[in-house]
Amino acid sequence: MNLILNADNTLVVYLKASIQTLVGRLFKEKSKRPLLSHLELESELMEFIGKHLFERAPFYEQSNFVVKTNDLTIDAIVHHIILKLIKPDVVCPLKLFQYVHVEKWIKRYL
Repeated sequence: MNLILNADNTLVVYLKASIQTLVGRLFKEKSKRPLLSHLELESELMEFIGKHLFERAPFYEQSNFVVKTNDLTIDAIVHHIILKLIKPDVVCPLKLFQYVHVEKWIKRYL
């Protein structure tokens, strides 16, 4: 992670989701993921994700910024990242991105 963070022209974004959200997203697709394919129950997947998040969290938290992705659409996440790239000091009202176009927010903060 230090290699990435110290690289020129590099920005690291942590797309953070709760364990329950990750289980919901990954359980249906676990057959396509070799590290998860052997897990039969959602409870096993939850334990696996929890263990790995605990181990990896110190690295993930070193990112330049964090986007909490629970309950957000892909468009809302992308809009948040774009706004952070343009105006890093702006606190983004993430829920609003589900209802408005990012262009309006970008114009507002430029």
